[in-house]
Amino acid sequence: MLRGQLPVKSLQELTARVLGGAKLVEKVGRSSLRSPSAALLSRTDIWLKEALVKKGDRLRTQKILRRKELHKKGPPELSLDAVLVNLRKLRLAKNVDAYYTLLNRLQSSQIRWRSRSGSFIIHQTPVELYRELSYMLRAQCADLHDRSDIVCLARFTLVVLRKYSEILEKRSTLAPDIVFWENCGAILTRTGSIYYLKRFLELVNHEPSKIYAYIAFYLQTDQISHLSSILKSSDMLRSQPLPGVLVPLIHQCVNRFVCLGLEGDAQMALELLMKQGIPDLSTIYRIDHLSQKYGAFKLQLELNRARNEQGPAVSIPWKTFQRNLSFGDYIELLVESRVQFFEESPAMDFLSTKLPVEAMSTNWWCSFFEKTMPPESSCPSLKAFHLNTILSHVAAHRSLGFVLLFWHRLILNFDCTEDFKNTHKLASCKNQGGFHILLHAAGKSSAAKLAGCELFNFIKEAKWPESSHDVPHYTLTDKDYANLIRSTLPGEDFRTMYFYLRHYLLDFGKECIHVDREGKLNWNLTSAVGNVLEKVRAMEKNAAELDVILKQVGEWHLTNYSQTNEAVIPERTLKDIFGAFHIQDLTPKQLLSLESRNLEESRQSGDSGSRYSLIADWENAERIRSTLDHMRNKLSKSC
Repeated sequence: MLRGQLPVKSLQELTARVLGGAKLVEKVGRSSLRSPSAALLSRTDIWLKEALVKKGDRLRTQKILRRKELHKKGPPELSLDAVLVNLRKLRLAKNVDAYYTLLNRLQSSQIRWRSRSGSFIIHQTPVELYRELSYMLRAQCADLHDRSDIVCLARFTLVVLRKYSEILEKRSTLAPDIVFWENCGAILTRTGSIYYLKRFLELVNHEPSKIYAYIAFYLQTDQISHLSSILKSSDMLRSQPLPGVLVPLIHQCVNRFVCLGLEGDAQMALELLMKQGIPDLSTIYRIDHLSQKYGAFKLQLELNRARNEQGPAVSIPWKTFQRNLSFGDYIELLVESRVQFFEESPAMDFLSTKLPVEAMSTNWWCSFFEKTMPPESSCPSLKAFHLNTILSHVAAHRSLGFVLLFWHRLILNFDCTEDFKNTHKLASCKNQGGFHILLHAAGKSSAAKLAGCELFNFIKEAKWPESSHDVPHYTLTDKDYANLIRSTLPGEDFRTMYFYLRHYLLDFGKECIHVDREGKLNWNLTSAVGNVLEKVRAMEKNAAELDVILKQVGEWHLTNYSQTNEAVIPERTLKDIFGAFHIQDLTPKQLLSLESRNLEESRQSGDSGSRYSLIADWENAERIRSTLDHMRNKLSKSC
């Protein structure tokens, strides 16, 4: 180690002592380019032989020569390129011992170096070797974790840097090697010691390299305020294109600022990167991934602009999370970004975390909705997205009655008919917005038989005004049917479930056919409806009849599958299969009749059944009916 009593006699001995240990010191001491002690050439001898340059013809034999035969007159002449190639190979292979053995053999001998141009370098070390050594030292520093080892390596690097500075002083025409300085700066700043930073600044006379050292040091020591200050105050960074040596460090600065929530500083650092030109796509993706994780939404706007300049084929996701921005702040940013939600599917589900889960009143929610509404001039897709996000959040935490009251007030008080209609066009909410939200709320309610019937009949019959332009086509999904079936389970009436089951089989029966690996046909319900029917079986309400119906429907589809891949079971066939459970049409009047009859049967049998509120259901259905009537009238007037 450097703390030993032996003085530093030469670069090669210091290299051996610091990086190779006592054994390497002894090995270097026993061998040199002229050493006659060994009987055969070592591997380093072979590498050196390959680099030899003779005044006459080059050696042509591949036999192993004795060391004393290598040089008989004058100092040996070596090809600098050949030596650098061997050192680089050893460095990349991480063969540290062989690397420093060869390097020290070179330093311990008098050598005439032949450069690529054919000129010779005598009595001094070529500066190219300093660059190669700096690469090796930096690679080793990256693998070190013990601080004492890093400091030891830094002390040696400082010696190398001083020797290089002496060469620059003696050879005034020599251009400094910026890469060498960068490698040395990376090693010295890794110590986190101001002493090594100052020594580096004293020995280096190059402004970009000094800025590099400052930035690397502040990143290493987490002095974020100083880091931000140097980026803002440096005239060199502001007035000139960003030097290539600083690009990776500025990228690290962007990442560090984003992780700490310093979005303004991150934007400032990103602007410095932009001065170099639009970053490559890999850089954009890396920064964007981090900005999603830590919620740098404004930074994503900058990245989106850069992406647009590079071409429309690249998609930058928008999902993010940031504690200091409110829901309204995000809506304002979305207004600025002009995202087309009808065409794009940015990941915005995180916005629900910006909405309260407490039991707020409808007045509070209406006030919040009005406060965060996009401006009238905003694109229709953003208005639809805003409405859909809030409505779906409310539906996830409140009862059906509350959801319908809130929806009713949005349509009547805030004139959101067009926005609600447009929710079904949202690319990211396909089959999940608008009426699908209301059906999901109905599936969780104990007072939704009449309400579900109103929604079902409206969607099935598409009761928009015929003259209404741009009318969306609503399609019930298997999840919608599952929610409708679930809405019939509370109370005494159970047979209305078969009405929705029949329509489900008409719409999805052919999609329940599956072909296994062996080519065998199977007919299984989709998971959403299948899970609800498992609950029906557990309630032991006509479970046997249900299984018989499903078995016969499945057999029909399997039998007719070979005739047509789009086989739809006929209505008459379904009527025969359902038998007494067949209900052709379902109206509120029929529901009331069925519920009353089953309630009487339940009382006679002593079965109390599950809780069902007919009064609440009637109010829900009336609110749905009045809201839909208002929407129809509104759309008919706008045509």
